[in-house]
Amino acid sequence: MKWLLIVEGGLDKPLLDELVIEPNWATEARGSKTALPHEARRELNGHYLRDRDFDHEPPVDRSTPTVDGLDPLGWRWVRHEIENYLLEPGIAAAALGVDPSAWSDALLDAAARICDYEAARWVLGAARRVLPPTYRLNTYPKSCKKDFKLPTTLDAKSQIAWMTSHAEAFRARVEPVLADERLRDEFRSRARELTAITHDIDEVLVWFSGKDLLGGCREWLAAHGRGTPEKAVERIRDWMKENPDEARAHLPEWTALRQTLRQRAAGVGVGG
Repeated sequence: MKWLLIVEGGLDKPLLDELVIEPNWATEARGSKTALPHEARRELNGHYLRDRDFDHEPPVDRSTPTVDGLDPLGWRWVRHEIENYLLEPGIAAAALGVDPSAWSDALLDAAARICDYEAARWVLGAARRVLPPTYRLNTYPKSCKKDFKLPTTLDAKSQIAWMTSHAEAFRARVEPVLADERLRDEFRSRARELTAITHDIDEVLVWFSGKDLLGGCREWLAAHGRGTPEKAVERIRDWMKENPDEARAHLPEWTALRQTLRQRAAGVGVGG
């Protein structure tokens, strides 16, 4: 029996194939994180793995990927996104040929400089979690949810009254979440929290976007002859593929994922 793990992008698949996936599993990259559960649901023995991004706070248990959903069964990374694992000092330093402490210092410096930007992103991410999905602003009344059902009155006055009251109910849920003062208060609180961890490389790699950290290291990479963030990612990816055992030694979460998938294929619990 073959088991399938659906992932987001082109970086996930080659790394997982070398470091995590065993012969009874296969991976496929199929786009956005929101589409992954739907893609997995359409497959026999389909599962998915997604980035956490700003959609969830980091979990208390950081030893293994978090269960993201049960139908279908899927997981999300503990760290912000897959790029965060490539930035692990022991991995990135070996791949780029730099001193691990120098790389850690570069990441912490980048974190300090982008801290307010990350805080703003976290505030908007938290707001997005409680906003009603766009489809909830339906184009029909509740009484007309069934096919072929029409309102009892179809005149313009009745439709304007329904349309405006329906929109107002939606707006009443949205406006408080996006109010200026609320956003400013949330930003100040989040900025304090992130600033407090900018000295801790482990926390930075969990809370900060890996792509943003790489962007913050652009000048450092160029100054040390390591090219662009894009080139650095390619070098680290290739090193991880060529040195899977050493890479896994720096990433216990990936070893735990490997064990979870092994147990899943054997029919032992749900893992995560």
